[in-house]
Amino acid sequence: YDKMADVSKFKIGTIIYNIKDAVARKVMKGAETNAAGEAGQVPAPEAGAANRYLRSDGTWQVPPDTNTTYGNMAGANTSAAGKAGLVPAPGAGAANRYLRSDGSWQVPPDTNTTYGNMTAATANAAGRAGLVPAPGAGAQGKYLRGDGTWQTPPDTNTVYTHPSTHPASMISQDASHRFVTDTEKTAWNGKVNTSDIINNCTSTATNKPLSAAQGKALWDKYTQLNGDFNNIGAQYWSSAESISLSAAVWKSGSKSITLPAGTYIIIAHGEMPVGNYTAYLAIDGIDIWEQCISFPVTSNDYRRATVSVFHHFTQQKTLKAKFLSQQAVTAINCEICAVRIK
Repeated sequence: YDKMADVSKFKIGTIIYNIKDAVARKVMKGAETNAAGEAGQVPAPEAGAANRYLRSDGTWQVPPDTNTTYGNMAGANTSAAGKAGLVPAPGAGAANRYLRSDGSWQVPPDTNTTYGNMTAATANAAGRAGLVPAPGAGAQGKYLRGDGTWQTPPDTNTVYTHPSTHPASMISQDASHRFVTDTEKTAWNGKVNTSDIINNCTSTATNKPLSAAQGKALWDKYTQLNGDFNNIGAQYWSSAESISLSAAVWKSGSKSITLPAGTYIIIAHGEMPVGNYTAYLAIDGIDIWEQCISFPVTSNDYRRATVSVFHHFTQQKTLKAKFLSQQAVTAINCEICAVRIK
């Protein structure tokens, strides 16, 4: 019984070992376009694949480019750039030469590596670059001067005292930072504040300006009054005419006067033939009339009828003379006139 148990344990252990060994010997999985590969043993190459290499997809393939031979660099010229490549081999005797950009080994045009001291400047000629001249013994407190010598500066005072004032001319100005002159300040302080402007004609303030709108209104009034004054005494007359009247019917003449707005004395008149009837004269456009009673005199006599009125118009008005008669007659010399008084 115990031996059988031991044998069973041995077999189970062997099976487990074989499973682990099989897992450890799993062949790698190659990568795909959309999936990564998996680790494992290198797959065995087939016969005849001795010149092939393992590709990432897990297969043995011949590389697409097997050219491992490189040529020399191509030198540059005046119209074309060079190309990368191997450095060309220098020829015998070219130990002191250097590779030039055209691909050849050449001796540098200037092999002088010895430099002289700087050339000092004079009152009439500039100096030239060069080595700094060696300072002599005891010149440790001196400084190189433009004439090439080591000298003590004429002013060794290095203590700076900031001035208490600066001239305004040394300040740079821009659009956001400007100086203001006294003249400009005076002009600005003399400007009127919009809040001080009065927009009426009833204020009694003596130190406040009047708005342009009120000035315009006053000017319009002045223009109107000046026009009204110039028009005082103006006369307006209609032409004289005859008016045929039907019995008991008001009839206006065809002649008229047109009056601008203003105050006028208006007179209308006409001549009615004498007879035993009653007639009325009025002004067409104004509610006023006058009764004219004729007397029996001679058949050829006329009685003059007149009506006058004092009237004010706020707008332009057209007026005519009009008549009403109890019998059919013809009024003659009918006209209307007006004189402006305001």
